Amino acid sequence: MNLDWTSLQGTTLEGGYQVGELLESDGHLATFRVRILGDFARKAFAKFYPARANIADEQISLWERERALQHPNLCAPIGSGRVLVDGAEAIFVVLARADERLDRVIKERPLATDEAQEVFDVLVSALTYLHGQGLVHGCLAPEQVFAFGNSIKISTMCARAADNLPPIDLAPAKYLAPESTSVNLSPASDVWCLGATIFEAFTQRQYAAENRNDVAGLPQPFAAIVDRCLAPDPAARPALSDLKTELLKTSAPLPAPTAAPPAPTRPVPAERYEQLIRRRSNSEQESHFPIRRAWIYAALGVIALALLIWAALPRHAGKAVLGAAAPPDKTAWPTRTLGETAASEPPRNAPVPAPTRPQPSSNTANWRVILYTFAHEKDAQQKAKALNGRHPNLNATVFTPSNGKFYLVASGGPMTREEAAKARQRAIRMGMPSDSYIQNYKQ
Repeated sequence: MNLDWTSLQGTTLEGGYQVGELLESDGHLATFRVRILGDFARKAFAKFYPARANIADEQISLWERERALQHPNLCAPIGSGRVLVDGAEAIFVVLARADERLDRVIKERPLATDEAQEVFDVLVSALTYLHGQGLVHGCLAPEQVFAFGNSIKISTMCARAADNLPPIDLAPAKYLAPESTSVNLSPASDVWCLGATIFEAFTQRQYAAENRNDVAGLPQPFAAIVDRCLAPDPAARPALSDLKTELLKTSAPLPAPTAAPPAPTRPVPAERYEQLIRRRSNSEQESHFPIRRAWIYAALGVIALALLIWAALPRHAGKAVLGAAAPPDKTAWPTRTLGETAASEPPRNAPVPAPTRPQPSSNTANWRVILYTFAHEKDAQQKAKALNGRHPNLNATVFTPSNGKFYLVASGGPMTREEAAKARQRAIRMGMPSDSYIQNYKQ
């Protein structure tokens, strides 16, 4: 099925994602930059795949399951849904854009031992959590390891239920464990891919069976650990819990005895494993992989100098600036804003205020809480009906801006900005999307 993906450019997807620049496409896949309405500063992109209805339901359900994962080293989808392209149904997943990717780093240079230790710690911790949720990664490789500032994360976009074929083969696996035919399905296969990933990070070469003897040349303790991970027999590979224990021993060595022994410190238990990663990231031997920091220190110096100059400037001209007239409210898309949390929040199940006639004041307009955005009125009406069936107090309605290009599912009717901010908080507590936003309109 060859689809004209360019027809999506400029549209707004369900959930409030505005499709921007096309990054890559063919008949079976397209990747676009997207802008998250209500959170413009967040960098994101969306991948689109054609899919039949039954497969689409299964894959979207899996993505939504991944969205609920709570682990600091997993990069879960931001959102997902359906869209029509050339009259055919397609599905999409919205993902965060990373600052760096491991495969691009190791094309330039191999990782140092301390950097590899940090990456290995993160992968073991993230995979342990993922397996505990009944999922496997399935396509672990340097291409799936990302850096967001000082945090290292692995993508979960292609994760699947353990021992089950994925609904769609979203990303063909770079590494296949010896027991896998076309896809990796077991926790043991993830362990094998973990060993291959670390081998590549040290050697800048993709692992293959003929490279097995080269594993002995890796620095210790990685030579022994990676060799065990790459065992052809799945039963001979170590459990992730064993790797975690072994890594804790190498990550937190006991201090050497001195004439004046140091004050006793509380031992670090295994369940606080991730704290070792954060502490190591803030040490003097920081990893070069998460972010290249020299330019940050220079920028901080410039900012500090600018603040000193600003502090020395006279303040006598401030009154004229403060007296300038504020610009009037506008109804264009750039005026979207997330409502601030009220100092005293209303009760959890309090009803959304009924539509009120705006009062003549500078802080009054036809504010609404926008929950979902649709291209077709029928879809918006169906969504509002379903929401009201589950949450009668939500008072979901369909609203169309003056340009008539979008159909918005809103909570309640026109209200003041303060009422809309409180209503947004109530809607989120009722299970509505966390990226819901408030918007003012003149109509």
